[in-house]
Amino acid sequence: MFLAIEPSSDIPIYLQLRNQIVDALVRGELVEGDRLPSVRRLAVDLGINLHTVNKAYKVLEDEGYLGVYGRKGVRVVAPPTYTTSYLVQLEATLARLFIEARSQGIGEELFQASVNNAIAASRVFAPSGTAAASTAFALTATPASTIPAASPVPAVETHAPTVSPDLGQKG
Repeated sequence: MFLAIEPSSDIPIYLQLRNQIVDALVRGELVEGDRLPSVRRLAVDLGINLHTVNKAYKVLEDEGYLGVYGRKGVRVVAPPTYTTSYLVQLEATLARLFIEARSQGIGEELFQASVNNAIAASRVFAPSGTAAASTAFALTATPASTIPAASPVPAVETHAPTVSPDLGQKG
């Protein structure tokens, strides 16, 4: 899994991390039982504050994606299933976006086309260009089946900062 931080983005860094981890779950790069780096390790690798990573992990835990087990680490848990309240929240968010779009002169047809384009784009996680000021590294989750019970296993392979393909594009 490849994580990249765009410091100049309007999206807070903890949400950038959260979104990228959820993307990796959807793509199948992370599966139930995979171990993620510790808060401290990920913060050091990305060059960000450990409280930022902690906040991202806490949000993901609250949403049901991760289990945070103190000194035992952070693991991917069984994928959450949607609830009626989530669908209500989703519809409210879409309604708010539609109202915002209407205020900018975008009609229903163009809005629906934009939603369809976003859905199509989310199916393809192919890299594209971004701003050069991002901090990036490859995150390799450790599969649960390969982790010895009593021995620590490094969960991150770090590489020189590179350009993140998907962050920083506004369109």
